Formats: sequence, structure tokens, C-alpha cells
Amino acid sequence: TLAFGGYDFGTFKAIAYYDGETAPTLANQTPLSTVPLKRLSVYGIKAIVPVTADITVQAGISKANHVKGQQSHDNAIITALKATYKLSKRTSVYGLTTAANNGTTADAAIDGRADAGTNHVTGGVAFGIVHAF
Repeated sequence: TLAFGGYDFGTFKAIAYYDGETAPTLANQTPLSTVPLKRLSVYGIKAIVPVTADITVQAGISKANHVKGQQSHDNAIITALKATYKLSKRTSVYGLTTAANNGTTADAAIDGRADAGTNHVTGGVAFGIVHAF
């Protein structure tokens, strides 16, 4: 299930979203278990603020529940900050930083690492260029 909506307030745009994944059945769980996994759900908000005609800043925060499908303490809070600078009508550069603050049994990773670890913060930084053809 995916639902999202947004509104342009003039000075900034706000977006809210929810994504709920289908929980695996007992037969499809790895490893096999007699306790059904909980359904992963993610919800959050994001604000997009134009600072100048060429610079835009985005900030967002989301919460992921049941990251590993467990009954409790496997939630993560994910924050992100992104700045975009327009070089031309079709080309821009950006910088992005993201952090995931894991619960006591969650192991969400920003870069997909298997060793993200539980009960601590993992994060990353990215820079890039976008060109629309």
C-alpha cells in the first residue's frame, strides 16, 4: 500500500507519505518461524524550500516500523537533508546527507550494508549531477 499527498504553500511545498509492505506468510519466512513477522510500514514528511531561483533545500524525516518484522524495538528514524543548485534549465548538482537511527533490534542501513548494526546511527553523504534529456 502506498499513499502520498502534498501541498504547495507558496513559500514551500510539504509532502506526506505512507508505505505498507505485505507481511510474509509463515511458509515464506527466512528463517522459518512459528511467529508471524510484522508488516513493514514507513511514513514520513518532507518540506521543499526554494532559497533562491537556483537553490532548493529539502528536509525530511520518516519512521520505519518493523524493519526486521519483529514484534518490537525494530523501528528506525530516518532523516535527510538535500540541497540542489541549478546550473542551467536542464542541469543541476546536488548534495545529500542521510542518517538512520536504529532501534534496539533494527538494522536499517543507508548504503545497504549488512553490518549496519542495531541501536545506533548509520549515515551517508552523496553528491551528484542531474541532466534532463
